[in-house]
Amino acid sequence: MSLFVKICGIARTEDAEAAVRSGADAIGVVFAQSPRRVSPERAAAVASAAREAARAARREVLVVGVFVNELPERIWELARAVPLDVVQLHGDEPPELARALAGLRLARAVRLRGDESLRETEALAASRLFEMLLFDAYSRSARGGTGESPDWNLAARAVSIAAERGARTILAGGLRPDNVGQAVRLVRPSGVDASSGVERSPGLKDPVLVERFVAEARAADSDSAPRRPASVL
Repeated sequence: MSLFVKICGIARTEDAEAAVRSGADAIGVVFAQSPRRVSPERAAAVASAAREAARAARREVLVVGVFVNELPERIWELARAVPLDVVQLHGDEPPELARALAGLRLARAVRLRGDESLRETEALAASRLFEMLLFDAYSRSARGGTGESPDWNLAARAVSIAAERGARTILAGGLRPDNVGQAVRLVRPSGVDASSGVERSPGLKDPVLVERFVAEARAADSDSAPRRPASVL
């Protein structure tokens, strides 16, 4: 299967439609504190626009909700109201919270910052609580969308650890059309995720950059060695 591509931080219906037309497999809506944060009503409109565009293209798109240290009751509420296909936990959520969300498809972010991140990756993959692990850059100022890239060599090690335990992986953090190809060839993730790297300003996506990002990611995937493992999110 081809590389999984997600465009995150979408706040406008037209940006959701453009992402789907460009071939993205998923769009992300942010409910955590962020310049890209959306209301439940806006998220529902974005999700509806993405799904309608996907139907017109005779394919599917996933709507991913991004949360940071949110109460499980609130996550369930939004997952049903929007509705969401996948819940992405991007904070310091304990395993108990993931278990409270049993029945939802879960992704978990790991902010890479040394060997402790590799131990965290191993524990998360072994837990079997998450359908996918997302590797992002560590920042003291924000949980994501900073435009900063993680150490790709460290990310490659994390991907390898996760793959050995059957977990699917997404590389995020500072990815743009001009560097995603290199990242895919080096790290070999199941998928990639872009937010600030395809924007004119926070929350305002550039459709030309989105189209280039998807094309560059897929081109790099097609001329490289097999990934570890293929994504079916």
